Amino acid sequence: MTDYELSALLERNDPAAVERARALGEAAADMLAPALAAPDPERRLLVIQALQAAGGRRAGELLVDALADGNRQVRAFVVQALLDAPPQRALEARLLLAWDRSPCPTVRRGVPMVLGRMGGGAAIAALQGRLAEHEAARDGLLAGLARLGDPAARARWARILEGARGPRTKALSALLPYVGEPWQLPHLAPWLERTEVVDVLASHLRDLRRRACDLAMDEVVRQLGPELELTREELYGPEAIARARAHLATLERVPLEDAPPE
Repeated sequence: MTDYELSALLERNDPAAVERARALGEAAADMLAPALAAPDPERRLLVIQALQAAGGRRAGELLVDALADGNRQVRAFVVQALLDAPPQRALEARLLLAWDRSPCPTVRRGVPMVLGRMGGGAAIAALQGRLAEHEAARDGLLAGLARLGDPAARARWARILEGARGPRTKALSALLPYVGEPWQLPHLAPWLERTEVVDVLASHLRDLRRRACDLAMDEVVRQLGPELELTREELYGPEAIARARAHLATLERVPLEDAPPE
């Protein structure tokens, strides 16, 4: 079946194709499938957005298959689309196969995080087995396992957080909202002690230099903002950091005795 309006919009790389796919719903998936082979990566990016808008199992299958796209930007876009979409447990085996076949670091990091949103003991066992063999993909695998509730992964993740320094702090901070649970917070206490700049956000006005303690405060406030009663003006000041540090000291820590050294 073909929808001529959708086809015409894709031919023009018109963003309105996304809303047309949303209106068609799950039936749009097979109409969109041929365009995943288009030579133009911009069109393939548009198809990914349209599949996400269409939703349903077939769209999910096509998104997983698109993890093998030859363009790095497209692959990254697919990973984000899968992370944003409602979890589909039926895609678990297909995702694991895509992970095994892909040498792409973005796919290797992202697929375990997609699986981590699905839940289920089968995903835990699958990710545990891959963690032992693929240390280079450690962060995504551990984040997925930690979100799934695996105690060993949570202990290892907590140890990694405590030991992070420099650019590593920035990389890990991006994963904190994904794991998203309060048990991480006490293990950010060492970050609150450090004022070295770990990230610089460029701006045409002035660069924003962000310290390790600022990145820790981002997550502390995201989870505990109302409890700490901080105003925006004092958010990253010494008094707010001291208040956050005192509060984190009252929270239960993940036992680290069984976590391997990093």
